[in-house]
Amino acid sequence: MSDAPEHDPAEFKPTPARVMAATEGEPSPSAATVETITLESGGSSWSVRVLGRSGGGDASAVPLLLLGFWEGLEPQGDPQRERVVVGRSLTTMSDGDLRDALTAARPWKPPARARKRGEDPTGNRRDGATRRRRT
Repeated sequence: MSDAPEHDPAEFKPTPARVMAATEGEPSPSAATVETITLESGGSSWSVRVLGRSGGGDASAVPLLLLGFWEGLEPQGDPQRERVVVGRSLTTMSDGDLRDALTAARPWKPPARARKRGEDPTGNRRDGATRRRRT
């Protein structure tokens, strides 16, 4: 038997990433509620939501937000436009920042489908054979 004192195993558990990513007084991105801000621009109403976040956990990383823009007051379906901006939260952005992001936003395109193993972006296999496409 050892004379070493026994330690509580919970004492040595690593800190979850979601806890490390949270900044003081700000909820972690996974715990954040979906917020929508309405913006008036060019005589139209736009709804703005955060579609994704990056870089908020490391002090040296730049926090980025992927914003989605829907024309109208109620966002439905896919956004019409998207833009990546520097920031931690939608609520900390000014109306001017949001208008600038909308002006510079590009049309939204759905995420690319995942490629299968051994397939390159052109649809060809590595062995040179062309994959048949279903029509």
